[in-house]
Amino acid sequence: MENSAIFYRDVMKSFNFSWFAAHGSNPNNLRTYTSPSIGYQNYGNMVYGSTPQENKMYNESEQFRSWCDKSATPYDSCHLIVFEYVIRAHQTLYTTENVRVNLENELTLHKSDGFAYIDETYSLVAGK
Repeated sequence: MENSAIFYRDVMKSFNFSWFAAHGSNPNNLRTYTSPSIGYQNYGNMVYGSTPQENKMYNESEQFRSWCDKSATPYDSCHLIVFEYVIRAHQTLYTTENVRVNLENELTLHKSDGFAYIDETYSLVAGK
């Protein structure tokens, strides 16, 4: 079997692509990467994609804009921080709903990576 067929069978079929569409991402615009060291409990495959929410949240929510501005460093652009917060919040929502990982563990992992406002961003993305 060719490598792309094996990748589809073993990796891509495990993702719930309808979930991404329901949360504002175009499933045709998603990208995947595989690594033996990604994430909590060796969750080795990651799907990511940008959503229209990033800029909208930054432009329309003074509170979210403040969190992102406070999190930016001289080495990060504010746009990168906005993207990372929203993507990490979506990734957490996806894994808690589809992979059944522990929400508190996921949020703690992101906080340890320097995303101090991930709880609040997650609440915005999850509608809680």
